[in-house]
Amino acid sequence: MDEVQGRLKASRERVEELEKHTQNSTFNAQKREMAVKEFDKEIDRLKTENIHQSQI
Repeated sequence: MDEVQGRLKASRERVEELEKHTQNSTFNAQKREMAVKEFDKEIDRLKTENIHQSQI
């Protein structure tokens, strides 16, 4: 019985560890996505600025 309880405890700990890892991965993916959007905006702004400068 103790062996089963020990294995159950280890399984629960592993599940918690995996859930934390998943949450961190999701958070990091969201941060990367936000950064990409900001970079895309900056690229568009610089392209527009470049077009305006080349017309002068």
